[in-house]
Amino acid sequence: MPVITLTTDLGTKDNYLALAKAYILKNLPGTAIIDISNEIDKYNVQQAAYIFGNAFEHFPENTVHILGVKSANVDSKDNLFIKHNDQFIFCPDNGIYSLFADGQRDEVYKLKADLFPSTILFVRDTLLKAAVEFLKTNKAEDIADKTDDYLQALMFQPTYGTDAIVGKCVYIDSYGNVVTNIKKGFFESTRNNRKFTIHLPNIRIEEIASNYDDVPTSDALAIFNSAGHLEIAINKGAARQLLFPRNMHSHTDFNITVEFES
Repeated sequence: MPVITLTTDLGTKDNYLALAKAYILKNLPGTAIIDISNEIDKYNVQQAAYIFGNAFEHFPENTVHILGVKSANVDSKDNLFIKHNDQFIFCPDNGIYSLFADGQRDEVYKLKADLFPSTILFVRDTLLKAAVEFLKTNKAEDIADKTDDYLQALMFQPTYGTDAIVGKCVYIDSYGNVVTNIKKGFFESTRNNRKFTIHLPNIRIEEIASNYDDVPTSDALAIFNSAGHLEIAINKGAARQLLFPRNMHSHTDFNITVEFES
């Protein structure tokens, strides 16, 4: 049974997502359709890369992934087909692949534009059309041409010195937890067993929790989430209200500083 996942900014208010799923079921009856997320903020490539990048490798071999989020700043009409280990990914050529690939050298192809032109509903008419054709033939060369020429983008990396790390918010989840770009391995190697202080507005955190309930209700905490990213949370509350009091939903422009004992 084929498995197709969807990561898009189509939302659920309109009929666009239903049209995409109807296309799959009409052309590949019995396909398992899994929503990773269809509530990506419009054109938010970084958010899509974070959510998709921490989910897709957990799926069974030969899963086909549709990563349907365009960029507001990239005009490329090309689309990619990627063989990543035993997973198959279809996405726009807008730099999103480089944000979750983590430097791995995959087989990258450009979809044949004459067969799969980019349309208004490109998730269905371009990416899914190509995916369905691939699942029917299992021949990459029928749908795409191998390439090393694709757009690359840079994910913001934390900066660091001898005694401090400065990270950025990369995502705010539905609980209001603020996810940073500081990963556990990087944190621990920089920390080198030293005491630390995480500086937040009017709050200092000096230890990493293992569970959200490790602190009293309404208290702030720092925790490494299931994807290994340092996360700021409030037990049974929303950290976004603490860190983004004036504009909670339209941006994630926030720096977090971790200072280590000299």
